[in-house]
Amino acid sequence: MQLRMAMLTWVMLGAAGTCASAWAADLSARPVPAQAKDVQAAYPGVRVHTGVVSAEPLVALYGRGMTTGVTPQAAADNFVALHGAALWNSGTVPELQQVRATFIKGNTHTVFAYKQMIDGLPVEYGVARVLVRHADATGDNQVVYAAAKLLDRPLGGFTPQIVTSDDALMLAQGQLGFRHLDVWGAPELVVIGVGELHLATRAWKVVGMTSDVHNQDAYSLFFDATTGELIHTRREIYHVDVSGTVQGNGSPGLLPDYAGNPPAPLTMPNLRVDISGGNSAFTDPDGDYTIANGGAGTVTVSTSLDNGQWFNINDSSGGAVVTGSLLVTPPGPGNLLINPIPSEFLTAQINAARHTALIHNYYKDRAPSFTDIDLVLSTNVNINQTCNANFNSANLSINFFRAGGGCRNTAYSTVVAHEYGHFVVNRLGLAQGAFGEGFSDVSAIMLHDTPTMGEQFRDNGTYVRDVEIANQQYPCSDAIHTCGQVLGGSWWDMRQEFGGFYGSAAGLELVRQLQVDWAMITIGGSGSNAAHPATVIEVLTVDDNDSNLDNGTPNYALICPAFAKHGLACPELQLIGFEFPEGIPSMLDPDDATEVPVNVVSIGSSPVPGTGTLTYQSSLGGPFTIPMTQNAPNQYVAAIPAVACGLDVSFYFSAQESGGAIVHSPSGAPAVRYSAVSAYSSESEDETFEASNGGWTVGAPGDNATTGIWVHVNPNGTAAQPEDDHTPDPGALCWVTGQGSLGGALGENDVDGGTTTLVSDTMDLSGVAGAKVSYWRWYSNNTGAAPNSDVFTVQISNNDGFSWTTLETVGPSGPETAGGWFFKEFNVASPTSQVKVRFQASDLGSGSIVEAAIDDFSVKTFSCVPPPPTCDGDLDGDNDVDSTDLNILLTDFGCTSSCIGDIDGDGDTDSTDLNIMLSVFGEPCV
Repeated sequence: MQLRMAMLTWVMLGAAGTCASAWAADLSARPVPAQAKDVQAAYPGVRVHTGVVSAEPLVALYGRGMTTGVTPQAAADNFVALHGAALWNSGTVPELQQVRATFIKGNTHTVFAYKQMIDGLPVEYGVARVLVRHADATGDNQVVYAAAKLLDRPLGGFTPQIVTSDDALMLAQGQLGFRHLDVWGAPELVVIGVGELHLATRAWKVVGMTSDVHNQDAYSLFFDATTGELIHTRREIYHVDVSGTVQGNGSPGLLPDYAGNPPAPLTMPNLRVDISGGNSAFTDPDGDYTIANGGAGTVTVSTSLDNGQWFNINDSSGGAVVTGSLLVTPPGPGNLLINPIPSEFLTAQINAARHTALIHNYYKDRAPSFTDIDLVLSTNVNINQTCNANFNSANLSINFFRAGGGCRNTAYSTVVAHEYGHFVVNRLGLAQGAFGEGFSDVSAIMLHDTPTMGEQFRDNGTYVRDVEIANQQYPCSDAIHTCGQVLGGSWWDMRQEFGGFYGSAAGLELVRQLQVDWAMITIGGSGSNAAHPATVIEVLTVDDNDSNLDNGTPNYALICPAFAKHGLACPELQLIGFEFPEGIPSMLDPDDATEVPVNVVSIGSSPVPGTGTLTYQSSLGGPFTIPMTQNAPNQYVAAIPAVACGLDVSFYFSAQESGGAIVHSPSGAPAVRYSAVSAYSSESEDETFEASNGGWTVGAPGDNATTGIWVHVNPNGTAAQPEDDHTPDPGALCWVTGQGSLGGALGENDVDGGTTTLVSDTMDLSGVAGAKVSYWRWYSNNTGAAPNSDVFTVQISNNDGFSWTTLETVGPSGPETAGGWFFKEFNVASPTSQVKVRFQASDLGSGSIVEAAIDDFSVKTFSCVPPPPTCDGDLDGDNDVDSTDLNILLTDFGCTSSCIGDIDGDGDTDSTDLNIMLSVFGEPCV
């Protein structure tokens, strides 16, 4: 889908190999599975996103079409069979059990949802989604997106199962802290991820709950099936947190039941109406019903709130459920008014029933094939507690408290929609936590078109929370209700963007459909983040209409600003690309222009022929922009003018795409440029740290770290430290901050307590025209109790360490602070005989896991000594053609292989070579 270019204010193009470090790599820094790279090779343009939190096993493939099939199901099946291994790190096709297929986007796409199994056992929150675009005139049924959170199969299989089902139940019932749970379900053998590394562990899952509806509680306990150890607990009650100051909604409208908002007649959707002794029917969204009836005589029509199509009202106050009846002479109308004399407890029943139906219909109207929510949900009101509400996943119920404690009755509008949102998360098979809170807020935001949860929740008129006022940012490590507001705020800002462009009503309906479509493919949150980079990819994928994210989506310019307001960036667009058949020069000819072949190619858009330009600058002046010479449409030669030897030249290339945007290479130009040195020759010294530690030393004045000191080793990998060095096999060694034990904990030997410094040996760069240093580095500070709190500093000295200049500071946040090897290259400003480089990793913040690594360090120097002159016939290299050269040629005369006297380069020494020599005989070389 071509972007509305009037709305696009910037265009970026990914490029590699520049001299600067100012542009971001992929949003994720985790290694890409080898099988995912195979998918990229099979379908050029496919992008890969991996998890950014700890060792989270998240993989998403997106951006271009992949497998096809004669039906959408066949396309999805083909993807799982051919490329399912790309969704995890075990190297084989995962065991995925399809749980549903849901039409979205006006039945133009189908989402196939799967749950993971390992050895036939269900994996807790092991989910996968595959999105298929239906066949049309432009192509076949095709997979356009696949994502998963799958646990890796344990190497060597699971440990033996020793604990029995009966043992697990006894262990659960005997746990201190859970003895108030008096109803226990049968234990279920499952697989769950344990610890920072999400290690797949076979466990017994035992669910316990209380039978007292006024004091509800429920937990799932997970016991290691080998040791019986309690390895995980999960509360199954999800509450509305009232610690904030957010306004709320009720009845009628969005406000609760209180003196300022007295009850008024409201339509009651999805309620069963019965003819005594006859048929029944459910009311429609407007509260209307039609019951088939065979006679004309008077009948009794009745209804009850415990007969809802999607809800079953239970009044925990002990009072009767609201009912109503009347005599009707067919065809009526038989207009029933139930709860004719309102009271708090009866009005709570009406509110809970009505709003449960509304939020169910919100999802079902936009995803008709999402049948997982089509069940009668236990809806409990007037529970003898105050100031809260919850969803109980153990018995699938939503629960609302009576007025008191400074709060109003919690059965009303946004509170009901929020708790139902938790139910939807449960039916999608996703984890709750911050994502559950954010998703539930979004449910209320979209249905009721408000950023405010629980308006007038308290008697003093305060609300629960307002996502617009909170303006919560990614990344987030606060409480789950706080971090949920990143997701809620993003969707509310999307609603604003859509409304501003399409008009309020039309924009609201479009963003509602987009939200439900997204709900069908999302694989949930990431750690404590309800919204994260993969969330942005999910939303763009369901908005896309041509299986190509490189050219944006129909609403890219509305979606991306909304996420950006909360610290989340959209993937870069790639409208046109630049190819360099002979590479990008790092050295320029001081005497003649350096020619660089450049091809401009289509990606998401098409380049405009004849628009290619070169922009260059040196200390002599600039920037200067000149046209490139076009030899064929969009095939150019750029001529970088000669400058005095020893000068640096920065440059970039540009061309226009068909929508009018000017695209640069590198993508960050003009702020980021390529760089080359004018010189006659260059030399490189490369240190891979394989043969030795390179003569580098550890320690500097002021170092005070207590652990994680730099060490030269073959690293033991963790979620924060690399498992492999950067040098290609058989390379294994590099410098890392501390070496933990094999399979050890995430923070076993990370940097703690201060700073640790790694210093290069002294490099003699005197007498050179210019020099560059480059290296591959790894840095991770995004895990632990206080992620993204510290920085990694690289400095250079030209006076043997007496003073230092900073080359770069990595962090405290950004795409290069989550691990992964990144290449960096810098000019040495004033080369001397005493150049050193040092790398400082520090833990000066509170509680972050800090790991760093360095490998493949290189120094490249440039010379202004011109090469000796050469001339045809100077066979002995003494810069003239004389009798010595003639004797060499005559001795070699008649040679037909590896001939010294082959002046014309035709493979032999013959009379042609002799004639060439005689034509310049006696002349010096010039």
